[in-house]
Amino acid sequence: NIFFGEICLLEDSVRTANVICEEDSIFYILQRDDFNRLCSENYRFGYYVLKSLSKILADRLKKSNEDIMILFNALLHEIED
Repeated sequence: NIFFGEICLLEDSVRTANVICEEDSIFYILQRDDFNRLCSENYRFGYYVLKSLSKILADRLKKSNEDIMILFNALLHEIED
């Protein structure tokens, strides 16, 4: 249940994700145009998917911010010593 490349579904940009699998994997691809069509044809589906993506992206951003603060504090500690 891991997904990646979701940012390309939300904005008109090139992909930012690269993946290396440690075991055999199955991938499903959803192109932006298909995603937009699905959301347009079924608003409930679109709402659910966008709400879920928003939660996941917010969690990832929160984790990234925490990691940045850890690195900043470690660097600050090294500079002060």
